Amino acid sequence: MNACTEQEKIKLISQGILIECPSCKVNLIGNKTIGDRNKYTHEFKQIFVISSGTYPDHYRCPFCNSEWQLNEWTKFFAVTDVDKHICYLNPSLIIKQKLDFNKIALIKKLHVLKSRVFEIMENSVTKSALKNGADTVTQIEFMLQEAWGFTKDKNFHCWFEVPKCTCPKMDNRERQGTEYTIISGNCPVHGE
Repeated sequence: MNACTEQEKIKLISQGILIECPSCKVNLIGNKTIGDRNKYTHEFKQIFVISSGTYPDHYRCPFCNSEWQLNEWTKFFAVTDVDKHICYLNPSLIIKQKLDFNKIALIKKLHVLKSRVFEIMENSVTKSALKNGADTVTQIEFMLQEAWGFTKDKNFHCWFEVPKCTCPKMDNRERQGTEYTIISGNCPVHGE
């Protein structure tokens, strides 16, 4: 039998088929996936069928006996910085772009970096610090596009969502993907 590729593992995770126990980190395959379970049992050394937990929406790991809620697998796609939730990555897009675990890790790190730059900008008071922060966010957006496998294109950036920007959000969102933008003259980030 062929080994399960990274893309196949990511697809299984996105469908809630392959789940990592949050306590002991053992790979688990859910009861609902009998066909897929049989297809992939040769691949993982420690695969256990998840059994129902004490509560209907909880599962129990037969290896370490810990319980967790059904949606625990979504943590794979969650981007967090310490205990702060930043965003979720799109599982369908990850599969479509055929990203591997290293690219997913890079994308998560870039989102964390962008979040930290946003925090610095929120605490900045000088126009030059805000402009430098916005320039840094632009570079991170280019790196994110590259990591996702897209063409680098500033017209798809959400430059108007940086902290303290007063440029019109809805108007610029409608123009995203085009070269047309609306800059507010008194915007402390993008204005004169």
